[in-house]
Amino acid sequence: VSSHTDALDRRYRHHYRGARSDLRGQGFLGFPRHYVVSEANRAVREIQFDQTRLDGDAGYAFALLPMREVDYVPLEGGRFLAEETVNQHQVSWLSSTHYTVHLGSRVTRSYDLPRRPPGGCSGDYCQDIDLEGQDALRELHLSLQYDPLGVLRRRTLSAGQLVLSQVEIEPID
Repeated sequence: VSSHTDALDRRYRHHYRGARSDLRGQGFLGFPRHYVVSEANRAVREIQFDQTRLDGDAGYAFALLPMREVDYVPLEGGRFLAEETVNQHQVSWLSSTHYTVHLGSRVTRSYDLPRRPPGGCSGDYCQDIDLEGQDALRELHLSLQYDPLGVLRRRTLSAGQLVLSQVEIEPID
């Protein structure tokens, strides 16, 4: 547990769970769970990282990239507002020895919950926030497509089957 105060004099506590290391040479992979708790309103941000997925010669390329983020904020009357973001990252090989890792897709769901969801932080103990079975108010999908060199070529934002925006990015000559 550690804490910090931001420029607006707001205090936050940080909790970390499950430090991981690779004994085959990649070293410290980070923590699979990081929780940030606002001292002012007890809002919690849970960040999950994937330190188990190996991608061939790229090793643990996704270990330090957020896989899932959940923010939940207590509201008046015991209700909670929650927003969950699930990221899918991918590796693009530039040559036989060089690669880049980028975001392939992101799904963001918003929830208005009648009570505190299971999980979160109590004192110095934190556990994963469980939104399983909850109905989302809103769900947005972001899809990114890249060329073989890992350069972004298309960005699509949709809500269900409705495409809200699609941008084609042309190469610069």
